[in-house]
Amino acid sequence: MEWISHGGTGALIGKSLMTREQDPKHAAVWWVAAALSPDCIAAATHSLGEIHRGVAHSLYALPLLSLFWAAAAWHWGSRRSGPFLRYYLAFLLVVGSHLLLDALTSYRYSPAWPFSKTAVYWSVMPMFDLFVFVGWAVLLVVRWGRPQRARLVSIVGLLVMCTSIGLHLAGKSAVARFEQPLSGSS
Repeated sequence: MEWISHGGTGALIGKSLMTREQDPKHAAVWWVAAALSPDCIAAATHSLGEIHRGVAHSLYALPLLSLFWAAAAWHWGSRRSGPFLRYYLAFLLVVGSHLLLDALTSYRYSPAWPFSKTAVYWSVMPMFDLFVFVGWAVLLVVRWGRPQRARLVSIVGLLVMCTSIGLHLAGKSAVARFEQPLSGSS
């Protein structure tokens, strides 16, 4: 996925998991930065070859990146009104959404790198999907319009995105079944 979808998805997930009192100060910045961090690390290590889609996009980096973001948000942005574990789990889902969205496109990455270089890609969605943008746009409108309803609207935005992904998966499955030869035909 492109960076706007990663950032928007991260903001929607973060906003839907935290109450207004638990959100870190400048919450959208924290959620978007965490969601984009695998690509920022990948860009910084691009000259190292296979590390580009390796370490930053691996399942091994996921808990470490999440811990980093949770600790930073807790220390510098938190009102410390909720347990740290809640922050960690929220950032785990936000950073994890990046890996999931990348797996849904045709980009290849190795989630078990360096132990396995098997590439994962499902080619279910295009790099740009209008419905992924709908959730992000709804959050922006509500954020500036009625911030007290941002959590509810974030959940609705996530449902729109999940529905879009589900439709893409169903369409790909139907096409795969359509392309298979009929059994018993010569």
